[in-house]
Amino acid sequence: MKKTTLIGFFLLIFVFISCSKDDDFTDPENLPGTEWKSFDVDFPEEEEYYIFKFTSKTVIELWVKEKDGVLYKEWTGIYTINGKTITIDFGDGDIISGVIEGNKMNFAFDGEIIVFTKQ
Repeated sequence: MKKTTLIGFFLLIFVFISCSKDDDFTDPENLPGTEWKSFDVDFPEEEEYYIFKFTSKTVIELWVKEKDGVLYKEWTGIYTINGKTITIDFGDGDIISGVIEGNKMNFAFDGEIIVFTKQ
């Protein structure tokens, strides 16, 4: 009985140790290599969705997927994070800010809330 209890105890510890916690995406160290998709944008007829691709701790790309299957990069910008707020500078004078909440980024843009979800 002692062996069974001891084995069960070690298995329980192993399960807790091997479970990973959710990444904290308010830390720029965790964003490079991630992609975030949005279907919330008021798309022109030919566009299906947008993707944010984080290529480094400061660089972000916006990709557009068209309904005919074409995927292309729209722009590259710079992002910063302060607490849960992410600010994106498009490089043309336009800057937007959003809030990171778990696996979602919420942006207020032109009176709408646009949600990007981690893929």
